[in-house]
Amino acid sequence: MIFMVLETLFSAKSVHRHPLLMMLHAIIMSSIAMFIAYYIFRESASWLGIAFFTIGLIPLMETLLKHEEKREAKHPGFAATFLARHFNILQAFAWIFIGLIISYAFWYSVLPMEMKKDIFSAQEASLTQIGQLKSNLTGSGMFTAKENSCGKNILCWFEAIIINNSSVLALAIILSILFGAGAIFLIAWNGSIIGVVIGKDILALATSYKQFGLFNGIMAFFHGMFNALGLVPHGLFEASGYFIGAIAGAIIGIMVTKRHYYKHEPGTIAKDAVLLIITSFACIAIGALIEAFVIVSST
Repeated sequence: MIFMVLETLFSAKSVHRHPLLMMLHAIIMSSIAMFIAYYIFRESASWLGIAFFTIGLIPLMETLLKHEEKREAKHPGFAATFLARHFNILQAFAWIFIGLIISYAFWYSVLPMEMKKDIFSAQEASLTQIGQLKSNLTGSGMFTAKENSCGKNILCWFEAIIINNSSVLALAIILSILFGAGAIFLIAWNGSIIGVVIGKDILALATSYKQFGLFNGIMAFFHGMFNALGLVPHGLFEASGYFIGAIAGAIIGIMVTKRHYYKHEPGTIAKDAVLLIITSFACIAIGALIEAFVIVSST
């Protein structure tokens, strides 16, 4: 019922005209989903919070993606022109991602430890695994074999990062083909992890602003969000790759499942989708290379 009310307030038409509304939509919906999952299914709150958010957002995103497929079929073009012609839908994905990051960063920094333990358990476990992987690749792990260590080897880091990110991108494309807006789950999951990372930073910074009294949390929050800009150089390309791949997959899936086609539509969609998927993998590769340089320079 709550999600239906939000769907009425944030219609596909208004979102298409003002993609920034998706950020507010994502903040409100993720917060509601988070607390519903906690109070009803506490033991699985972490995963179900993301699942409920995805379920609530899918109808709106399906409408937007169907509109994009229709425009793509009527006005064919190459991948470069696709990005210009469908900039609004790309913005919608981006604002969803940003909204989730803000929401999870905020709630992680203000909720009591007892609630955080359940609501963010899966994100915490994922971050622990990422930390262990990086420890192994830097050779700092006690039982790490020398040949498995990347150290200062940029190409080694690049290979490790691009294998992981490419598998996520491939899964996003497949989910989009099969379920339309299904890739929202992966995008939401990645946004929640980044939000938790920023939330941890906010808590660490809070002690530095004790002199501001009641405003110390606000100062720490904005400082933490500012520090998060360090993720932008590689994160921008990675996120763009996921968004472009998700849109390409969704357009293929929608075209395949609908009954009426324009004569040129299957060939046009297939050609443009292939170019878009190539573009998305290129974005992932650029992001991985930048991240590899950042890791090596900081170790």
